[in-house]
Amino acid sequence: MPVSTAAGESDSDVRTSVASTVPLDRAPSGGSLFPLPLTSFERFLLFGEGLDNPAIFYVELHHEGRFDRTALETSLDAAVSRHPLLCAQITQDRRRECWTAAAELPQIVWQSTTDPPGPPLGRWIDLRQGCGLRAWVREDPALGDVLHLQFHHTCTDGLGAGRLIVDLMSAYARLTGPPYPKLDVPAPDPMRLKHRGKFRRSGQTTLWQKVLNTYRFHALPPTPLAAPARRPTDVSSTSPVIASHVFDRDETDVFSSKATTIGNLTINDVAVALLFRAVSSWQQSQGCTSTEQRFRILMPVDFREPADRLMPATNRVGFSFPTRLDDECHDWGRLLNSLVEEIRFIRRTRLGMDFLGGLSLTDSIPGLLPSLLRSSGCMATTLITNFGQSRRYEQVFTAEDRSMIFGNVRLHHIVATPPISRSTRAGFGMCITSGRLVLSVQCDPQLFDNQTASELLQVFVSAWRQWADDRMFASR
Repeated sequence: MPVSTAAGESDSDVRTSVASTVPLDRAPSGGSLFPLPLTSFERFLLFGEGLDNPAIFYVELHHEGRFDRTALETSLDAAVSRHPLLCAQITQDRRRECWTAAAELPQIVWQSTTDPPGPPLGRWIDLRQGCGLRAWVREDPALGDVLHLQFHHTCTDGLGAGRLIVDLMSAYARLTGPPYPKLDVPAPDPMRLKHRGKFRRSGQTTLWQKVLNTYRFHALPPTPLAAPARRPTDVSSTSPVIASHVFDRDETDVFSSKATTIGNLTINDVAVALLFRAVSSWQQSQGCTSTEQRFRILMPVDFREPADRLMPATNRVGFSFPTRLDDECHDWGRLLNSLVEEIRFIRRTRLGMDFLGGLSLTDSIPGLLPSLLRSSGCMATTLITNFGQSRRYEQVFTAEDRSMIFGNVRLHHIVATPPISRSTRAGFGMCITSGRLVLSVQCDPQLFDNQTASELLQVFVSAWRQWADDRMFASR
């Protein structure tokens, strides 16, 4: 399929137009930006990953239609050039790890239906050898092309990945679709990355709260997620173990309206509470029946500020850790209400800043952070992250029947799956796009295969449906 052009325009005219809004020049390098020392949070992610569980997250954009190859490749080059940490690698500089410009930009791999599914180069990304972004396109015979993006979490969080996707698809839409003024997406300012580890507002917790939370975190470890009795037969696979479920629009509308009707609820509140219920049910199904099990859910908290509007893709999050005993997960009303209050407290006091502060203090002692991470136990039973809703993308792209149009393709849904650590056996993701809620899970490939990962996810899916149907009774 040729790149579409307006009457009287050549392909080069259109590409010049794209270059005017999505710069094709490389981000500043050398003395202007690189070498750029890693922040404590980036070092935590880099040193905390395990060989079997790299700090990798995945985003799949499922489309109706087929991509124009040349246009998509050109658009990826344009988008990545706006985000220096996605085209950088890590080197050692004076005993400190630093970002430096990578020798090569990420390239799109085009897979056919006969190629093995999964990342063409495997689950692992070595940031010391190249950049932390990979991309490939695979045809879905039932729908259209699927764009797969593989990110190293040390480079960016999910919201930063979303900014890259906006730049990528706006460039692609300009090359393959009619003129659309909203596609003039402001270019990020790469020099803001020098301040990516600094925040204008600090945490608001008291000293006593900090001490108490630190004690609880270290002295009261969480119960690991139960591994299925049936173990994988092939633990040498280079593909991640990921399962996903797409709710249709009618079900998604029910979820949204129910949260609104109850009042003072967000989808995030509901998701965290339902995940506690799902974890409790999963543990029971695997023979773990003690009511004294302690479930801890890692929940990222975004700390982006209005001034970060022009910040390129990076990490601007902290972590919080809602925790409940198994016995506290059975009374649904009490569980939901308590979590609503706790999540409000987390956001009001910027509790996740305490985690970042602890990392900075630990990292100030040479060698201590890597040493502690190598010997650390289970940090969380599981985790959940919300990749977001499509409303922020709809401010840029035209939409038809609630589906965004990217030039010659239409977005059907997005699957966004978070990374897992060496001690967190599964991580859950959620995303609402084109009016569809998508739940996903990435599992430890040493413990789960695709079937058992799907079984785990279905427990979470069932919890959502039980809540929507007012069937959330006492679980025991």
